[in-house]
Amino acid sequence: MDLSKRVATLELRVRFLVLVLAVMSGCAVVMASAYPSGRFSVVRCEQVVVVDQDGKERIRIGGRDGSYGGCQILMLDPRGKEAIQVFQFATGGGQIRLYNDDQTTLLPPFNSR
Repeated sequence: MDLSKRVATLELRVRFLVLVLAVMSGCAVVMASAYPSGRFSVVRCEQVVVVDQDGKERIRIGGRDGSYGGCQILMLDPRGKEAIQVFQFATGGGQIRLYNDDQTTLLPPFNSR
């Protein structure tokens, strides 16, 4: 390969490198401008589930309780059993339940109505 072919090959590689860098810079600018600036003031979702480091569900906020049709907050013990349940009836009012180890209510349910 003579010197002129080597220089032409190097010039082609440099042009390709400049083109790649320009495309990458453009992508970075577009991605940076699409990133939201500031904090979110509202987050909306159907349900929030908090899990422990083992992946077990510990708290569930939201969703619908099938028997009453209202929203609920459910806290589970390490075995996955219900410990505390707070829910709102679809017709209004609500109830708080505390459970012991054998899944019976620890106290009579507190009704808001």
